[in-house]
Amino acid sequence: MYLSDVDHASRHVPYKKQIRDDYDNPIGVLPQAFEMREHRGEDALSVNWLEYFGGKYDQNLIEAINDYRSAIKANGSKVGVKSAFAIGSVGKMHKICQENGAPKVRIVHDNKKGAATNKSHSRIIRMPINDLNLMSLFASEVFNDLVRNQDIP
Repeated sequence: MYLSDVDHASRHVPYKKQIRDDYDNPIGVLPQAFEMREHRGEDALSVNWLEYFGGKYDQNLIEAINDYRSAIKANGSKVGVKSAFAIGSVGKMHKICQENGAPKVRIVHDNKKGAATNKSHSRIIRMPINDLNLMSLFASEVFNDLVRNQDIP
C-alpha cells in the first residue's frame, strides 16, 4: 500500500550522519543518511510510517520509534543513545522527487510479511540509487524535523 501525501515517515539517523550544534544537539542530517548500501543490495530506503498507528501525531511518533527499536533489539542490536530520527512529509518527498527527475518515487508500507516487530516499516522505492542531489534535498527539505532518540520514552 502506498502512503498518502498527508502521511509522515521517520528515518533512523546514526550519530555520524547528523549535523550537530556546539552543544552536541542534532540540528540536521547529512545527505549520507539517505544513502543506500549497494554492497548489501539495497534498492530502497527503510523508514517507519507514523500514521500506521492511527493516533495523534505525537503518539504516532513515539509508537513508530518504539516499533523501530523493537525490530533492532530483535536483531540483537540497539539504537544508539545519540542517534536521532528524522521526520519527513510524504507529500514534500513526492514534490521534491517530481521536480528533480524522479517522479515515480513512492513510499510503500512493507512490514516484512506480518512481522511481529516493526509493523510500521515502509520503504522508499524507485529512488535513483545514491543520487546526491535527491539525498541532499531529502536532508534539507523533506526530513528536516529531528527528534533525539534519548527524548523518546
